[in-house]
Amino acid sequence: MKENKKILIGICGAGLGHSLRQLPIIEYFIEKGCEIILFCFDQSLKFYKDRFNGIEVFDVSVIWTEGGPDGIDFLKSSRAERNTWDNLKKRFDAYGRVQELFSGGPDLVISDFEFASVQFSYYYNCELITLDQQSKFLGYNFEDIDGFSASEEKKRLRFFVPKAQLRIATSFYKIDKTVDPDFSVKIIPPIIRPSIRVLQKIYENLIVGYFSPYESDKFDLSHIASVLSEFSQFQFLIFNNKLEERKSSNVSFSKYNASNFEQALSIASAAICNAGHTLISELMYLNIPCYIIPFDTYDQQCCANVIDKNGFGIKATDINSESVRLFLENIEVYRENIKGSSLLYHDRDGLDELKIIFEKKLQS
Repeated sequence: MKENKKILIGICGAGLGHSLRQLPIIEYFIEKGCEIILFCFDQSLKFYKDRFNGIEVFDVSVIWTEGGPDGIDFLKSSRAERNTWDNLKKRFDAYGRVQELFSGGPDLVISDFEFASVQFSYYYNCELITLDQQSKFLGYNFEDIDGFSASEEKKRLRFFVPKAQLRIATSFYKIDKTVDPDFSVKIIPPIIRPSIRVLQKIYENLIVGYFSPYESDKFDLSHIASVLSEFSQFQFLIFNNKLEERKSSNVSFSKYNASNFEQALSIASAAICNAGHTLISELMYLNIPCYIIPFDTYDQQCCANVIDKNGFGIKATDINSESVRLFLENIEVYRENIKGSSLLYHDRDGLDELKIIFEKKLQS
């Protein structure tokens, strides 16, 4: 291995999924003695800021884009509050600090849907690997879903990442779409964290929930508690960093904590959540059916459709008594569908496959 390989990793901060996916990868590179710098923002910045000694984490405050039916809505994006000169200065400051710490540029850049790191790789003409879930929409021809355009994700990636030496997309389900010959994308199984893999799984009467802080304003706590309290045969534990903690007879809301969340997953019979790819991947690994409320993004709509159409749970627009009752009455049916599905990756580990790829990179 080249001594002290210098690696820059950019991690999207929209939710926790990107951060959790990259965690075992960063730990792998640490074990290999690599020098690592992270580009983060929002949730990824909070997640990684003080996690590792000796690893610098910079806030890059990425360019924010708003989507439309034909791709990026540039006029709407121009008015986004996040696209300010101060945020641009943060990016240039991060670039300068990387140059100082690495005495130049990195040997390798890995981007998980974070584009400041991508631009830096082009500047130094160093190897770029994209590792996310979105790139499958670039390499394969997906259909539109309920008014959400597959071309939005494809055009966004073409715009921000026109070239990469290797594009890798994780997927909790096997892709059966036609290939886009213009973009080669390697599909690997989902990256399941070791802490999830070692859980001793049992199924009790607990329903665990997770709502991303990005969509907290859409959820009325009183309404949620009122609906879920109708189903007294179950206990409900809902995690979210922006929701205030409260508890009723059978419904509790709690601040997100990784250890507590994993403990809840170890005994949960089912989940109520948004359609984040990393979380759904872990739920499918644990054979936990999902009541899915997807964001208004193509990626989440696509994940939710896979769950709904294959009987791994249901897709809903909100939490209502009728849909929750249907879901709870069929938990065991959904679970058997998950266990017996050939669409899901039951016997392959995305992390193991990545380690083989990265081992070769470190030897070069």
